[in-house]
Amino acid sequence: MDQLPRILFVCTGNICRSPAAEIIWNHSLKEQTIDPKNYADSAGTIAYHTGEPADYRMQKALQRRRYTGQTSARQVTKADGEKFDLLIGMDQTHIDYLNRLIPEYLSKIHLFSEIGELDDIRDIPDPYYGGEQGFERVIDHLEKGCRTIAQRYGFL
Repeated sequence: MDQLPRILFVCTGNICRSPAAEIIWNHSLKEQTIDPKNYADSAGTIAYHTGEPADYRMQKALQRRRYTGQTSARQVTKADGEKFDLLIGMDQTHIDYLNRLIPEYLSKIHLFSEIGELDDIRDIPDPYYGGEQGFERVIDHLEKGCRTIAQRYGFL
């Protein structure tokens, strides 16, 4: 791939992990004066939260680290396989879902911890049912992984 990849970050409801990854990724693009509009999005494997913003606890955790951005939850679609270069699941259940939904795009589907080279963790934990520290830990993992992905594609 000789250009910046178009990335879709995927989690379950698209209100915690994947919107945080999208916001962190977009922040890194803006730091490199790249308009992130066409390069990143996020989606969920379920439609339950469609149209909702990111969970307020994730929004607060991101704001504490000076990340800004708005997202609106949506469910991943078959068309996303064509539109994006990388579909990055936060845990193995998301990878399994994507593999079933769009088997023709298996080469584009990646586990965040693998493409982000997170040796200390396999699945990005869902902080939804936990406390504030869970959101902070998720952001730590996402920052590290997004930095690695950016380096892999030569823009950081």
